[in-house]
Amino acid sequence: MRTVKPRSNPGNRPPAPAEGSALRNPKGGAWRGGGTAARPKRDPRATRAALIDAAAKIFKREGYFATDSNAIARRAGYAPGSFYNHFADKTAILLAVYEQYVEQEWDGIRQAMALHPKSRIPSVLEFLENLHGEWARFRTDLRTVAQMEPAVTKALAASRAKQMELLAGLSGLSRTKDGPRLLIALTLVERYAGLIAEGHALGLQAATIRREMAASLQRALR
Repeated sequence: MRTVKPRSNPGNRPPAPAEGSALRNPKGGAWRGGGTAARPKRDPRATRAALIDAAAKIFKREGYFATDSNAIARRAGYAPGSFYNHFADKTAILLAVYEQYVEQEWDGIRQAMALHPKSRIPSVLEFLENLHGEWARFRTDLRTVAQMEPAVTKALAASRAKQMELLAGLSGLSRTKDGPRLLIALTLVERYAGLIAEGHALGLQAATIRREMAASLQRALR
């Protein structure tokens, strides 16, 4: 009888798995010519955040009406269809961007209000002038969409109520007792950058508008 010699196995390597097997190399990674390593799962939260970030950049530079969901997804680095895994439509991501904008706005206001009392209001106005200038196109488009979309109007109203609560907390005023004063102060904050632009068109000095705005805010929040 013929003796069958065992095949040599240099280095005592473990045998490769069969074609298509999900087994992995003990040293990590997929086998050469064998199974395929499992595809890493995407984090839905990271995908959603990337879509919001891409939309914010487009809305600020090109405008809400100059783009669509496909362009937003591509700018974020995803296939167009992935947009609808996270947002029902473009209006939904507009509101998500608005929430991000409001958070950025109030983070800056909180930091300014934590400064020395004499520096608070001037610092708030300086911050708002820069922020509102950066988001000017988005803010204009948001107001336009609100005139056409009841859902946006409702979201803006809810956000304003929340912002009045935040302003009450920062100023020490009562949300119920001092509601009118808080509303006036909040309206001044929202309109500040627009007033600077309008004043410039009318030949008014920005420094004068800043001084009068600071005095108006001080009176409203006193």
